[in-house]
Amino acid sequence: MERKSIPRRNDLVEAWLRQSDVDMEAAVVLSQMKGDTLAGVCCYHAQQAAEKALKALLAGASRNLEKTHDLIRLLDLCEDIDPRLRALFNDAALLTPFATQSRYPDMGPQPNADQARDALDAAMKIRAAVKILL
Repeated sequence: MERKSIPRRNDLVEAWLRQSDVDMEAAVVLSQMKGDTLAGVCCYHAQQAAEKALKALLAGASRNLEKTHDLIRLLDLCEDIDPRLRALFNDAALLTPFATQSRYPDMGPQPNADQARDALDAAMKIRAAVKILL
C-alpha cells in the first residue's frame, strides 16, 4: 500500500523525537535493574517513548496532535500516513496501560521485570517503524 502523505522532519518533529529518545534511554537503564522494583517505571518510560515517536510522525505529517496517552488511538491516526503501521497494533495495545498503571497504586498490579522487557521491545519496534518513515 502506498503512503497517503509524506512526513517531513522539522523542529517540532525533532523535539518529539528527542523526548522519545530520553524516555527510551531511561527505559533501557531501568530495564537493567535487578528485580521488579523499577519495572513499572521502565514500562512507563517505554510507553512514553512510543507515544512521543508516534506524535513525532503525526507532527511530521502536519496532523493535529491529540492529547492522549492511548497508543492505539495514535496508531489509528498514523495509519492514515502509512497503513503498514497497523502491524504494530499489538505493541501499542501492550504499552497503552503503562501510561497510568505503573504511576498510580489503584490502577492494577504493578508490572514485573518480564513485562518491562516486553514493553521495551514493543517501544523499540514502534520507534524503529516511525524513524523509517521520518
